[in-house]
Amino acid sequence: FRLRYGRSFNTGISTVGINPITAELLDYPIVVGTQIKIDTPRENATTGFVDSINGPIIRLKNGSVVEITTVDQLQNYKKNIEQILFLGDILISFGDFLEKNTKLSPSGYVEELWVEELRLKTENLNPNSFPISIQRLNELEKDPFHIIPTFEEAVFLAKTLNIGLHPKYTFYLDLVTPSDILVLRKNLKIQDSTLVINEHINDIKTILEKTGIPHLFDSNSIIISNETAKVLKLVLALDTKIQLPTEWTNTCDFITHLAGFPIRNKTSIFIGVRVG
Repeated sequence: FRLRYGRSFNTGISTVGINPITAELLDYPIVVGTQIKIDTPRENATTGFVDSINGPIIRLKNGSVVEITTVDQLQNYKKNIEQILFLGDILISFGDFLEKNTKLSPSGYVEELWVEELRLKTENLNPNSFPISIQRLNELEKDPFHIIPTFEEAVFLAKTLNIGLHPKYTFYLDLVTPSDILVLRKNLKIQDSTLVINEHINDIKTILEKTGIPHLFDSNSIIISNETAKVLKLVLALDTKIQLPTEWTNTCDFITHLAGFPIRNKTSIFIGVRVG
C-alpha cells in the first residue's frame, strides 16, 4: 500500500484505513476490524474502510491497465484480472508514528496538500482579476475528496499560481527514471484525441505499468485515450520540439521542466501488511 498520512472519522491511533475496493478485489481477507501487522510503524493495527483514499490499479488478461474507482466498476473486470499493479493507499495517523518514535517519510502529493497550496496562493487574491470565481475556489478547498477540479481548471491553477498539478491528473511518474520518460515521450504518437504507441511495445508497456497510467493494449499497439491522453500530451510537451539536456537525475524536476508548471512527487513509501 502507498502510505498516506491522516485519519478518517473511523480511523485513528492503531486503526488504519484502506479503500473498500481493495478488500473486494482481494475477496475480503481484510474487513472492518481485522487485526493486522504493518511494516511502518512496526505495530499491530485494526482496519477500517475509507473510500476517499486511492484504490487499486489492475492489469487485465488482455494487457490493458485500469484504475478502479468504484466497487461496481470492479465487478465488470473481476473475472478478467491478471495482476494487481497497485493495491491503493493505507491511511495511517501521525499519532502512530509519534507513539512508536518512527521517522516520518515524505508524503506523496495528495488532495490535502494540493488544497493547502491552493489556499496559501489564493488567500490574498483579487477576485475581480481572477477567471475562477471565489465561490468555486471555496468549493474546491472545502471538500477536496468529492469536488475535483476539471482538467482545464487544474492546469490553469498550476500555471497561474505555480502550484502542483492536481493529484487526480498526476501519475506515479517518479517511480521511473528521466531516461524512461524520454523513451516514453519519443514513442507516444498523437493521433486525433488519443496517443498511440506502435514501436518498442514491451519497453513502453513496462513504463506505463510502473507509473500506473491507464491504457488499452493489443499485440500491435498501446492506446491511451480520454483525460489520460490530455494529461500526458501536456505534461510531456508532446506537441513541442524541445532540446533537452541529458543530466537530469530527478524525474519530477525533469517533467516540471517539460510541462512548465510544478509536477509533484506522487509516491510515498510503500508499506507491507500481513494478517494474523
